[in-house]
Amino acid sequence: MTGACKPLWGKRLSQEQRKMSFNGFFHKGFFVLLLSALVAFTAQAGKCETPAPAKAPEEVKAQAPAPATAAAPAQVPAHEVTLPPFTLKGLDGSEFKMEALKSYPLSIVVFFATWNPKSVPALTELQKLSDKYEKNNVAVLAVNAENERTDPGFKPALEKFLADNKITLSVVIDEGLAVYRSWEIKALPTTYVFNKDLKVLSSLAGAPTSYGDTIEETIKTDLGLTPKEEGAASAEHKRYRPADKAITLQYGMVEKKAERGRVSQALGELDEIIKKDDKFADAHALRGVLLLSEKKSGEAEKKAAKEAFDKAAGLDPTLPLALIGQANFLAEAGDLKKAVELLTVAFSQSNWGTRDKPENQKELLASVESIAAKLGKDDAGAKKELLELVDGFMTIHEGPKVNRKKMEDAAGAPAK
Repeated sequence: MTGACKPLWGKRLSQEQRKMSFNGFFHKGFFVLLLSALVAFTAQAGKCETPAPAKAPEEVKAQAPAPATAAAPAQVPAHEVTLPPFTLKGLDGSEFKMEALKSYPLSIVVFFATWNPKSVPALTELQKLSDKYEKNNVAVLAVNAENERTDPGFKPALEKFLADNKITLSVVIDEGLAVYRSWEIKALPTTYVFNKDLKVLSSLAGAPTSYGDTIEETIKTDLGLTPKEEGAASAEHKRYRPADKAITLQYGMVEKKAERGRVSQALGELDEIIKKDDKFADAHALRGVLLLSEKKSGEAEKKAAKEAFDKAAGLDPTLPLALIGQANFLAEAGDLKKAVELLTVAFSQSNWGTRDKPENQKELLASVESIAAKLGKDDAGAKKELLELVDGFMTIHEGPKVNRKKMEDAAGAPAK
């Protein structure tokens, strides 16, 4: 029991008992009873736990259950619990908002500290899971909960800690332990798994030997990965991902801003991402879309957009968004046959990079086949249908098909 101990007795003495004489009070039988009660009280008091010190999170010593407010699966049904949102800074000083995790079908948030020995195996397991399920767009964020006050030289020490343990996960710092306390965390490490709506799927305190298997089981269950599907996912073409996980998370935030119509701001941040990693094909393809989505998009923007799609396709020849962008320009130039070929390849892909695969993929392929059948017979009609087909993919804040699954379900409405 944590906190104040409950008294071993709670009833008031009766009036008759209060009138007991001094001599009667020391009656042998009553004295023995009183002595027994005192012994019992002393034993019970020894069982009371001392509250954790305020200056640093308590290290978990066993597979302690997560607090009730942390949505322990056995106590609270999945998809019903949310936790207070946060905005924290990374090692480079840039802000990260918890809302950015909505860009992912599933995300994992782990609280850790360099002084906590069990944090190392937890981070190591999550690094493996992050690498394994990166193709499934699973995000992992590590929140450092070092202490209420951190030394100015702490960040270099934290960077060394991460490097020594070969951890490349995105890391933010909970300065002052504000999030640690608002989430009512009791031990380190503590791990949460969220769905795309940031509802808690599961939580786990500590790092038991089954830690990695427990988290992975939640991933497989929520993503619906049966052994057969998982094998297929592993065998399919792997898209390039930046080694720096912070870039991937920043990219998700850019998508969110674009979906809300803040295209100019999103473009500026996307250019920063490309400067950091020019091999990130998804970023180049998205840049092409944003350039065409600009309200004042003119010939210069169209030229830059075409170059962006060509660059993305050069880096990843089967990236759907890059091929769709190229098909758009080919159709406008009159090369309908090549445009149809690219769309056929694009809509046949099972891996859409950082984007969710469209649920109407079969219908999209059927539309391309219908357009192909008109070539040489009704080129004008074929061109019109093809441009209408790809138009939704070229206007990210208006067309539902280019947005993430949540945006597709919301028919293109801005995320809340």
